[in-house]
Amino acid sequence: IIQAYSRAGDIDTAFQKYKEFCKNYKPDVLVFNWLLSAIRKRQRREKLPFLLSEMERYKINVHCKIFNCLFSQANDSLKNTMMS
Repeated sequence: IIQAYSRAGDIDTAFQKYKEFCKNYKPDVLVFNWLLSAIRKRQRREKLPFLLSEMERYKINVHCKIFNCLFSQANDSLKNTMMS
C-alpha cells in the first residue's frame, strides 16, 4: 500500500500508511526506498529529515539504492538552486 501511494504521488497518504505500518511492523529498506523515490520525484524535500531520522531509528543501513536516491535528491536540489 505504501508503494502504491508513493508511485501515485500521494506522498502524504504514503507517509500516513507508513506510520500505521510502523505500529505493528518494522520497516525495511524497501519501504524507505519507496518513500525516498516519491520524495525525489515529487520534490517534497520537507519530508526528508523525518525519513532520515526514521532510518536512523530503525537502524537502516544506507546501501547503494538508498545512497543513489539521496544523491539524486541532493543533486536535484543543487540544480534547482543554481537555476533560481
